[in-house]
Amino acid sequence: MPGIYFAESIIKNVDLIKELDDKGYVNKLVFGKSELDLVESIARVGKKRGYKFVNIEYWSILIYMFFAINKIDSEKYVFPQNNEFITLIKAGNINKNKIVTETEDIRQFVLSNGFNTYYRMLFATAILCNGKAVNFSTLSNLSNLKLDKIKKILDNYKVLITLNYDHILENMSLRPVQHIHGQYVLNEKEYVYYQSLGIELNFETYVSFSDILIGDYFTNKTFAGIVNVMNKNSINKKIANIVKIVGNCMERDKVEVVVIFGMNIDNDQHIIRDVMLRFSDMPAKNVKIIYCYFTEEDRNTFNEQYESSITFRKDVSHRVKETELLYIKTQDILQEYFVK
Repeated sequence: MPGIYFAESIIKNVDLIKELDDKGYVNKLVFGKSELDLVESIARVGKKRGYKFVNIEYWSILIYMFFAINKIDSEKYVFPQNNEFITLIKAGNINKNKIVTETEDIRQFVLSNGFNTYYRMLFATAILCNGKAVNFSTLSNLSNLKLDKIKKILDNYKVLITLNYDHILENMSLRPVQHIHGQYVLNEKEYVYYQSLGIELNFETYVSFSDILIGDYFTNKTFAGIVNVMNKNSINKKIANIVKIVGNCMERDKVEVVVIFGMNIDNDQHIIRDVMLRFSDMPAKNVKIIYCYFTEEDRNTFNEQYESSITFRKDVSHRVKETELLYIKTQDILQEYFVK
């Protein structure tokens, strides 16, 4: 696949990597990840198992790499010829206007790139699934679910927070749900960094998904939030501040136990760190994080990423390590509470 070939051409070029690093286009996060780690994962997983096994949120990092490589104008790297992935990035590189005039950061051009917009729309419409994500009654196999039991178990939680965009959890719990990565909004046209994304269902209902965060951690999640704060134009909707939502909900409802269900930590380490920081302010409490895992590999990956995310000041990291970390098999919960 063209995207995998592009990723390979970057990772194999040691001189290019050094130049990108020297000129500040490689950002090492406190928990050890950089843009190049995502590129390496695309190349490695794509070559070994095929493009379908690549983390779907990683692809947008290659758009960033295209802009970064162009910016440094390296004499030691040549873009792969006749590469359809690169062709699509170039085709989407029409809007040359800055989203935020106060910064020269190239990631703003990644956000407004046509291919990146197409990428976000592609996954947003696929997850919408012809309206099933917002129309609970049209979901398949509802008769196979223990809806009463699902509601009962959800009633045990003080606050419900989701990374999903759909309204399914609201319909099952009959309660408000905090969507920290955006959500489908019915019959409203919204703008986020001057883009309005949405679709009309059956000529009746307009579904906006302008604020949905999907894509790599560096641009489509973290930097998108920074742009949203910096941009003062009233046309743009203010998207949720993830740190504030998680912290405020936990503080307001005096949360001492967090259960993580159906979440892969990869590309979302910031969520765990927000929980850690909130719990670090409660050293006298018997706080717990319970992670529901599907396979042993999932459990091991979560444990690795969890440990590598503890990179705070020494005293804070010490308090974070006092949080008890427990595990439950997802299959046991599904069998007991969800599936008939």
